[in-house]
Amino acid sequence: MVDSGLFHFLSFSYENSNHVGPIKLIARTVPEKVVAASSALRREIELMGSEEYFTEDEIEMARMSLRVGAAFQRESAISRAHALASEWSLGETDRVDDAVDRQRAGSRRVGRIC
Repeated sequence: MVDSGLFHFLSFSYENSNHVGPIKLIARTVPEKVVAASSALRREIELMGSEEYFTEDEIEMARMSLRVGAAFQRESAISRAHALASEWSLGETDRVDDAVDRQRAGSRRVGRIC
């Protein structure tokens, strides 16, 4: 969507805290493109709900990113402490390791694990 010229910057993230985590969307455009950009963004978000939206290669790249991120997190005591404190405060202490296990099992669910 940035390549189309409708946006200067676009970032989309989701923290899957038991499926109730925040969805964060940051989009920057110019005033004269806001209507067209909003419409295009709405259409793109609707498409994200389909099983075919992400390719198997994109899913595999996301899985790899999660595994690498989890490995780096385990290497840093402070990083692990912050993640565990956050998970504990949400009552989700098993979520960090479960997410990696789900990806190893081949789940298409991809989300933040730390």
